[in-house]
Amino acid sequence: VMGGESTSTITVGSGVGVWKGEVKVVDSLQAPGFCTLRTDNLDEKPFPDSTGTTYFTVRMEEASGLPVETFKAEIRATGVTDSQLMYQAKLSDEYCCGTRCQVPWSAFELSWRGQEVDGPALSENLDKITTIGLGTSGTAGEFSLSINSFSGTCYPQDCNEEKTQLVAA
Repeated sequence: VMGGESTSTITVGSGVGVWKGEVKVVDSLQAPGFCTLRTDNLDEKPFPDSTGTTYFTVRMEEASGLPVETFKAEIRATGVTDSQLMYQAKLSDEYCCGTRCQVPWSAFELSWRGQEVDGPALSENLDKITTIGLGTSGTAGEFSLSINSFSGTCYPQDCNEEKTQLVAA
């Protein structure tokens, strides 16, 4: 956002990426800005083919700050998306349990600058994924996520415990 002052950093070590930052209110809009974290895949080689899986899964060690609904998963696929066009799915208590989020591929919508547009389903392009990321939207404040992995998985998560909020407010 022009005029935005939101910031974030990623630090990687011991198999964990710690993404932390602060989403600030954009004065000219009187609304929260955003932060994004995306893989850097300049050669656009696809990630391993996720065809045959049902879910996009994010595993974390810990999370704090903003509510889970503030975050969205973002994915790009060769031949479908570009720098402004990507697949997005909001995270929620429906998909997140403890420190794991498991989002059905069918929940991803093609969007241009955050606005839904018509296009092929992500599930038809799981062999073409080139960029994976997370973004924030709609809430100002500090956050920290310790991310272990992103993956395609086949089976629904088993949450024997009560559903807990992924991120403590």
